[in-house]
Amino acid sequence: MASLIYTGENRGVKLPTGERVSRAESSLSDFITRAEEIKYKSFKDNEQEFLKNSTIDPAFFISTANQQAQAKMLDEFNNTWAGEYKKYQGNMPMEVKQKMVAAKNLLLAQQQKMQSDQDLWAQHRTLVTQNPTKFDTDEWAHADADYRQTGEYKLTMPPIRAKSLDMALEDNPVIGNEILGEPIPETRGGVKGFYEQTTSGTMEAAKQRVRDLALVDPAYTKDLIRQFTALPLEQKLPYLTYTNSYGKIDESDRGDENAIIKWAQETKWQKALKNTKGAWRAVPGQTSTAKPATDITSLVGQKRDIDPKYGNVSRPNIYSLGGKLVLTDVPTKGAKLLDDQGSYDYETKGNLARAILKDYDVDKKTIIVQVTATDPTSGIATQQLVEIPQENIPNWQNIKINLNGKETPIGALQGDATGKSGELNDL
Repeated sequence: MASLIYTGENRGVKLPTGERVSRAESSLSDFITRAEEIKYKSFKDNEQEFLKNSTIDPAFFISTANQQAQAKMLDEFNNTWAGEYKKYQGNMPMEVKQKMVAAKNLLLAQQQKMQSDQDLWAQHRTLVTQNPTKFDTDEWAHADADYRQTGEYKLTMPPIRAKSLDMALEDNPVIGNEILGEPIPETRGGVKGFYEQTTSGTMEAAKQRVRDLALVDPAYTKDLIRQFTALPLEQKLPYLTYTNSYGKIDESDRGDENAIIKWAQETKWQKALKNTKGAWRAVPGQTSTAKPATDITSLVGQKRDIDPKYGNVSRPNIYSLGGKLVLTDVPTKGAKLLDDQGSYDYETKGNLARAILKDYDVDKKTIIVQVTATDPTSGIATQQLVEIPQENIPNWQNIKINLNGKETPIGALQGDATGKSGELNDL
C-alpha cells in the first residue's frame, strides 16, 4: 500500500523527523494558544471598556418630569450602544467608542443639571419653611408645584415677601425742622376752633426717603412693583414716558428716571412726613359755658366776704365771677402765675386753651382764671391759677358786678367808651 506521508525522499529535501517534528508541532500549538489568549483578552478588555462606558447610575429626582426624562435618556442610551456593541461583536472602532463616550458625558451633564436644580430647590425650600415671615410662601408654592411638574426650577433666589412701603414711610418719617402746616378745623360744643399741625420735613426730603427705601430693601421694591402693575393703564401712562419703564427697579435707578419710583415719589411722599397735631384752639372771641344760654354779658360778680389772697396778695375789692363761664384761647400777654407763696411774671408762649373765670380784682383791673386744659404751647398746667389783664378777655367791659345792689358793667367803672366816670369811690 502506497504511503501518503510525504518524506521528501528522492526530491532533494529532507524533512525533520522524530523530536524535531514534535518541537515544531508544540511551537505551533503554543502560537495558536497565545493568539487565542490575546484574542480573548482583547474581547474581555473591550467588554470591560464597554461596560464602563455604558454604566450610568440613575439619580433620585423629586420631580416626576425629571424622573421620566432620566429614564428615557438611559433607555435610549442603553439601546443605542448595546446595538453598536453587538454590531461590531464587542470590538467597536475607536471613532464609535468616542461617540459613545461623548453621548455618556452629555447624559451625565443633563443629569447633573437636574441634580443642581434639585439641590437649589431644596435649599430654597428649607429657607422658606424656616422663615415664612421673610419669604413669600404663596409664590414659593407656585414655583414648587411648577418644578415638580415640569422639572425646571426657574428661581435663583427664594421669593422675598413684599413689605408695605407705605407703612415703612410712616414708621420711618423724615426728621427735620418742624414746619407749620394747614390747621385742622373742629367745632366743640358749638365753639369753632382748630388744631395746629406741624410737619417734620420738606417735600423734597420726603421724596428722597421714598427713593432710598425703594432701593435699599427688595421687599419694598417688590411691593412697589406689585402696586404699580395693578394700576389701571390710564394711571400708569403719565409715568411710562420716563426712560426706564421696564417694570423693574435696580441700582441703575438711583435717579428719578424710573417710572415706578417716579410714581411712588409723586403719590407717597406725604407718608414720609410726620404730622403732629397740636392742641385744639378756639377762634378768639367765643365763649362756652355749662349752660349754653349763658354768655359773658350775663355774668354778675358778687363781692367776696373773705379775701382769697391769690398769690399771697391782699385783695379787698375782689368779686367772684361764679367759676362757671369757660373761655377758650385766652391770651396770656401780661399774665402772672399765682400760688400760695406769691405771683410770678409769665413769659408769653401761647394762649390758654381753656380756662374758667373765677374772680375780678377791681383794684388791679385783672381777672383770675383757672386753667382747665393744658396747652403744650403755653406751658401752663391744668388747675393753675393765672392772673391776666382784663383787656385779654373779649367783651370784658360787659362783665357786671353787684355794686351796692346795682349790676354795674366793669367798663363803666373805669370811664371807658361809655363816657361814664369811675364809680370806685362808691365801693
